[in-house]
Amino acid sequence: MRSAGDDLSGEARRTPSNQSSIVAKCTQILDILSNAGRPLSFAEIVARSGLVKSSAHRIIAILLTEGLAEHDEHAKTYRVGPRLMGWALRTWHSSDLQQAAADELDRLYEATGHNVELGVRSGERVLYLRTFNSYPVRYASKAGDHAPLHCTAIGKALVAFLPAGQRAELIARLTFEKHTEFSIGDRASFEADLAEVRERGYAICDREESLQVCGLAVPVYDFERSVHGAFCLWSLTERAEIGTLRGFAPLLLETAEKISARLGYRQG
Repeated sequence: MRSAGDDLSGEARRTPSNQSSIVAKCTQILDILSNAGRPLSFAEIVARSGLVKSSAHRIIAILLTEGLAEHDEHAKTYRVGPRLMGWALRTWHSSDLQQAAADELDRLYEATGHNVELGVRSGERVLYLRTFNSYPVRYASKAGDHAPLHCTAIGKALVAFLPAGQRAELIARLTFEKHTEFSIGDRASFEADLAEVRERGYAICDREESLQVCGLAVPVYDFERSVHGAFCLWSLTERAEIGTLRGFAPLLLETAEKISARLGYRQG
């Protein structure tokens, strides 16, 4: 029996050019929509792509289903969809944040001797952008890894300083899985913890995602005074407990101010 993978491999062998693949056709139409500078009608998409109407209709239907294109029924036009816009914005912000933070976070981990992570929020998860490791840890997060919001220091920092309405909507979508006996397990406890985060200016995670790890995290802000990301100073508990790490809180806050300034943030 031939599998779906066999069919795909066979199709690839029969097609010397990627131009006839569905992925290539989707990419072609997305290029057309993103470069147009305005919404386009179906006829304009067909004319610019050179695709037959039936093929163009099928590809557009796929893009609409995946949120990569958007249809204005009143104007009968198409434009780039919210999902693609979200990808673009997150990629831009992530690159901008890494450039602004790199030197300061290098200095932070050299000054403290502990590991540092930089991350942003991706939906209901933390997305790690970069790690600075003073010492290797086998199960440490790597760039591209995801983690929960409710039991990580970066996650708490990212949520705590959101506008109240956004924060409430996000918290309502979270699942409070208990990773250790110290993990926060319900919404009320999480909201109480976040109130403490806002009061002191930094988040604490003490053996909540892993029994071997504790850490502190602070947010960084952009020119719109919005939380742009957060970074965390963390350690294995056998090397430093949370009380020791809290001694670095003033340094973390100072570092966050410098990174935020590079992103255009101004107080007042």
